[in-house]
Amino acid sequence: MQKSVTIQDGSGSEVLEQLNNAFETLASSNSGGTEPQQTYSGMLWLDTSSTDSVLKQRNADNTGWATIGTIDEDGLFHPANTVASDDETVTKKGNIFNQANKLVQLDSEGKLPMLDGSLLTNLTIPTSAAKTHYLEAGSDHSKIKVLGGTSIEIETTDGRKQFTLTEDTEFSFPQKLDVGSPIPGKDYSMFIVPDEETGLDVKFSLNSTAPEGYAVSDVFRIGGFHTMCVSITAANAPSASHPYVGYNAGEIMFTTIWDQLHRPKCSPNGMAYVSKLDLWVDIYNQSGKDGAETSVFGGTRVHSRCWDDHAEDMRLIGKRFLWDHEFTEAAEGSPQKVAVKGAAQPNPDTTGGHMATNNLYIISKYGLWEMPGLQWQWLANVGANGGSGWSGACGAGNNKGQLYGASNALLAGGGWSDSSYCGSRSRDGAAGRGAVFAGGGGRGACEPLVSRLIVA
Repeated sequence: MQKSVTIQDGSGSEVLEQLNNAFETLASSNSGGTEPQQTYSGMLWLDTSSTDSVLKQRNADNTGWATIGTIDEDGLFHPANTVASDDETVTKKGNIFNQANKLVQLDSEGKLPMLDGSLLTNLTIPTSAAKTHYLEAGSDHSKIKVLGGTSIEIETTDGRKQFTLTEDTEFSFPQKLDVGSPIPGKDYSMFIVPDEETGLDVKFSLNSTAPEGYAVSDVFRIGGFHTMCVSITAANAPSASHPYVGYNAGEIMFTTIWDQLHRPKCSPNGMAYVSKLDLWVDIYNQSGKDGAETSVFGGTRVHSRCWDDHAEDMRLIGKRFLWDHEFTEAAEGSPQKVAVKGAAQPNPDTTGGHMATNNLYIISKYGLWEMPGLQWQWLANVGANGGSGWSGACGAGNNKGQLYGASNALLAGGGWSDSSYCGSRSRDGAAGRGAVFAGGGGRGACEPLVSRLIVA
């Protein structure tokens, strides 16, 4: 029934007939095979043009119809975006479970999909590891493994797409690199990208926004890693059992692999994960300041800077200094009781890839370079040490207050002139936080985005 609901002026009988027609139209929800001629915001229309009637409602702008549901030949109502209540091919509340490939995968808003099959998948239960991360080192140092059970939805210019892996799958870094060959000591990103043959594929790139040849709107960055800056062998490693023995320059450092679940709160560039501490630590000594990246291979080492300035450099990019006990663990596996080769300030004074005087690379078991033996590194530990009198404060122009008495800050690792005193537990407690010297520097750390359970 689709009579007009507008009442025109007329005789009593004419007005009564118009009212009866309007009430019948409203009671039947404008039932008919064609769209009502007069439409209003919020209006209902029971479209009877097909075998199953479709109940629709006009949108708030009165520019289109939204489908509420359908009424089948048996008079059963089926709400939109759901499956039929008597459909036995799908496991629902109240039904007997009938295997994983008959489960329904919800969309990104937690709603059931339309019955076009696009989001129905042969689901597998994610591994327990996938709850904390989905990227791992592959079977060799040039591969990344995506864990089975990983399912990532991305928006592209061609619409929404689903990247789903039911089994552990490895991807070759050199083969999937967008351009060129792997470069030592660099940060690479891993992307899901569109592919004409398979729908979605994986690419690696030095770019952090999109691989070469792809639009930012068509890709999704799912993780990344840092590459080894030099080749580590049994002959030049701190020990034959060192975890990085056998890694060549340009290969993937396993402790640096990050994804959107397993990563630091700050930028993951130039950082490695120290599992025993559940902490991300800069791979290299500080080579950037005033908001620049602090951990870059081959960067010019930042020194002759007081504790407060180094600490502010870290805060500007979401990092902090290591605490005393954290430094000890992060430096484990490095050469002990030896300084950097030459026992003098390196020339050029850059970060990463340095050997000790015993011709062994100064790299910890977590892949952190020059923890001991190159420079004294400021720690987060500071103390009020007594004394009297005002002294010059740290910082340009001394414009943020001054220190009364002494306030020392702990230094760790040992420098190039300290020889056998260097090591993971080497400490200097005599330096004031305002001290400035060429043999001192900083190193950043950051908490994980999602903390893991640490079992002592």
